[in-house]
Amino acid sequence: MFLAGSAIGYYGSGLAATRVAESAPAGHDFLALVCVAWEGAAERAESFGVRVVYARSGIVLSERGGPLESLLRPFRLFVGGRLARAARFLVDSPGR
Repeated sequence: MFLAGSAIGYYGSGLAATRVAESAPAGHDFLALVCVAWEGAAERAESFGVRVVYARSGIVLSERGGPLESLLRPFRLFVGGRLARAARFLVDSPGR
């Protein structure tokens, strides 16, 4: 098995607070195109009989750790800006 790390950017940045199923098509912005190319390169391993699994992850923000504290610092100094255009939701199982 080959685990190919990818990003939720695969789905594009034009989604506004919508649930996105794993089977949703790729977006059309720059990051989505990078993810498609990255996953396409990983897909070549299948021609050698290797199972390819794609892990599309994103940054998890939590008050208990992670990058949130670092990201908030510029805002506390009044020099922060908007991090993204929309909220993201990912449905992790088809039954939801």
